[in-house]
Amino acid sequence: MRMSKAFTLIELLVVIAIVAILLSVLIPALNVAKAVASGAVCMSNLSALNKTWYLYQEDNDTWLVGLSNYTGTPYRWVEYPLYRDGTVVPDAASCTLEYQLNGLRAGKLYPYTGSEKIYHCVNDKYWKTKPYGPWISYAGSGCMNSEDYTSRSGMNITGFRTVGNVPSGSGTVARQLVCVNKFNQIKSPANRFTFVEEDYVIHNQWRYAGGFVTMNSSDYWSWWDWPAWYHNGRSTLGFADGHAEKHDWRDKRTQELMRKGSSTDHNVQQDNEDLVYVNNGYVPAGW
Repeated sequence: MRMSKAFTLIELLVVIAIVAILLSVLIPALNVAKAVASGAVCMSNLSALNKTWYLYQEDNDTWLVGLSNYTGTPYRWVEYPLYRDGTVVPDAASCTLEYQLNGLRAGKLYPYTGSEKIYHCVNDKYWKTKPYGPWISYAGSGCMNSEDYTSRSGMNITGFRTVGNVPSGSGTVARQLVCVNKFNQIKSPANRFTFVEEDYVIHNQWRYAGGFVTMNSSDYWSWWDWPAWYHNGRSTLGFADGHAEKHDWRDKRTQELMRKGSSTDHNVQQDNEDLVYVNNGYVPAGW
């Protein structure tokens, strides 16, 4: 009598269960590998941006490039999206990737970079999923000749914010934030960040109008902007000495804010170690 070589129903169910288990292990591992690979690309991008940022100040008597394209900031690293004739695109509905790249190429850093790719994180898909989604994935520090000042005339910055609740010993003090515009004003360049990944869509900045600013309402424990969720709870930052590093955000409140975005209560998060890390790197002139 010939024996059947077909699988029984139980055997098929066992095989399907084993495949499902293997996939449940494999897929997260692939996601982790993808995150690691994209993080390496961002490290390379920010290392390149930092080098061009440094070269710019070397060629301009240590004056820093403007890390915001708000109207008040001169010598900006990128410009608003531009038509081919150089006029500014007036609204989001008219904006295309081509016009965004025109503004990028008109920025002061592009002659040093020569590449649009280093301005973009590969995990940032907004330019594909949004009609006017931004190409740029990185924001410049608000205190590095950017937008965090109260009064300015060209490169002359005279007005600064005072921040409260700054930890000091067993209590808190008020400190002044100084927006620097020359490289020699930066204390401990290896600890002061120049660029960080930021989600411009959450902040509705299709023109890439702002730098990365923290300590909203002049409260040390308050986020203003926050890092983008491009690498599953990890971000890449560039620093004034030219190096870039990956940083794991440890507080669950930070991760929740990164994933969903919020403006509730100015994003106050008392005793958040991630805010300590960001705020310490945000003050190029020191406290």
